[in-house]
Amino acid sequence: MLDLSVLSPLVISAAAIYLFFRWVVFDMNSHE
Repeated sequence: MLDLSVLSPLVISAAAIYLFFRWVVFDMNSHE
């Protein structure tokens, strides 16, 4: 089972990548 010390940075990284990806898509869509 994953420890919280391993899971926390993983969740934070996934959230940061997800938000960055959404920002890039939103930025591209608003330029059209």
